[in-house]
Amino acid sequence: MPQRHDVFELSLDLLRDALSGVVDDWEELGGREQPLNVLLASDQALALQWSLGVSLGDAVQLLEAEALVAAAQTTPGALALVDLDQLEPGLLPLVIDGWDPLRDPADESPLTEARCIEAGTVSANRAWAEQIGWQEPSEINPLGYIATGDFIPVRCVGSAVQSLAGGDFGEIFALVGSHLRSADVLAVSMEVSATDLGAPTPCIDRLVQLTLQVDSAVIDALARPASMWSRRPATMPTTATRSAPGATRWSIR
Repeated sequence: MPQRHDVFELSLDLLRDALSGVVDDWEELGGREQPLNVLLASDQALALQWSLGVSLGDAVQLLEAEALVAAAQTTPGALALVDLDQLEPGLLPLVIDGWDPLRDPADESPLTEARCIEAGTVSANRAWAEQIGWQEPSEINPLGYIATGDFIPVRCVGSAVQSLAGGDFGEIFALVGSHLRSADVLAVSMEVSATDLGAPTPCIDRLVQLTLQVDSAVIDALARPASMWSRRPATMPTTATRSAPGATRWSIR
């Protein structure tokens, strides 16, 4: 924004009001009376709407990123979102919710706030958003995405599935299956080969094995609906105990 001497800090709520058009004058932000002109880079507008949970007001001006700084310097009453490396004389960086862009780490910025809701029906998502005070952005259809760590159902895990679950690999997902299935996109790193050729990698402590192989039955388990992953109660805990040094036995209680 052009240099001002009456507004140095905004709350996140006031910033949302400015972006959504609820506030249209600097007087409502604690400064002297002057029309508010909000300027944003067109390639950042969508992400900003989603991260802050607002719908942009009709008066917001969307510009090419290269033209944003010059426009902020020459537009009376401008409020613009620019990268720190673009700051030039005539632009005053504002403190937002106590976060100072010239002093505080960038990853602590309230403008990079992550907004996550559990994927579900549209009506359920709207109900959640209303309860926590999010405004529904216009023309945005959020994608539910879940990424897990490595999935390696071999060695002692594979042996436990055979001995305790009758070879049903769906039991692995007893506590997390419904959550994984709730995502629109699920990314799992499967660090094994599922095949009927040869025997699965055995449960042998300190075995150096560069190629891990799991029973192909795991493929059928992965393809099932979440409701069929396990017949056990979803609240049943699992514990691991050692029966002897170097040997792990999995038990379900």
